[in-house]
Amino acid sequence: MKRNFLSACTLVIFFILGGCSFLAPRTSELNKIHNLYREEFLASVIPVSPNEWKDAACQPNEGTFIRTLQAIRDFQVQYRESDPAITQHLYVLQAMIYIQSGRSGMARLMQKEFIDKLEVPKGRGDSYPRDALFAANLEPLIEGWMAYCTLDKEQGPFQNEKYRIQEKELKKAARAIEKNLKVVEVSDPAADEGALYLAASAALFEMWALKVEEDRCLFGKDCPRIDLTDERLMQACGNNVECRTEKRREAFDKVKREDLELYRNLMGKYLSDFEKRAAETDPSAQGLSGRFRYLAIYQSLSGQ
Repeated sequence: MKRNFLSACTLVIFFILGGCSFLAPRTSELNKIHNLYREEFLASVIPVSPNEWKDAACQPNEGTFIRTLQAIRDFQVQYRESDPAITQHLYVLQAMIYIQSGRSGMARLMQKEFIDKLEVPKGRGDSYPRDALFAANLEPLIEGWMAYCTLDKEQGPFQNEKYRIQEKELKKAARAIEKNLKVVEVSDPAADEGALYLAASAALFEMWALKVEEDRCLFGKDCPRIDLTDERLMQACGNNVECRTEKRREAFDKVKREDLELYRNLMGKYLSDFEKRAAETDPSAQGLSGRFRYLAIYQSLSGQ
């Protein structure tokens, strides 16, 4: 299975416009926007793993997606009386661009001031178009990436109690996205690509929340979720600090594998069997360009 990353949702546009007499020029401009977005998106966006610090989503860059944003503005000027659903579609795309270029504050402004979820079309039957998926998950995406980027800036270790705030936000965002994806049907490639991006984001949020919890356990000795009492540590290690730390790490790895399995399964819904096999061997395999990052994230969820 080979799909273009976040490819243009042409079918959605046809659903929105519903007519034929004036489709061509407007649809052509929308397709141009989608193609530009795809080109600029593929350059970066999703980090390979929670250990990849230099992440585009945490590096504010007003020069990123500049051609796509200009194309959106040109469309908005040319088609001032556009269908409200198209207007909302472009607002959602702008919000996603702001998230993906490290401008979460702008994304939050778009989400709160301009985006009405009721105006974003949900397609026909059981289908769930990509922009409807993004609109439904914008708030957890924004809150999750803002918490993620706070930790990215600090670079750890995160044993201090102050990081519980980010841990809580990350877990909340991950669970919200997972819950949303679990209850919707995705039935077209464009939406399916969007669902994969969301699943990968949720997985990264959970990995970082676990990183905070693990640091607090290993360095702060606060390990409520592992069955490893001081008495057992004394029996196994005596006063050997390195031994105690390693025992905690081994016990927490089990907790981590169990928590991450949920998100591994979630991502697996949107990857082919071939891609899953590639993730275990060579995530950068030829022919998977644009998706190898997802495969690297999927592989890291195994907890190995």
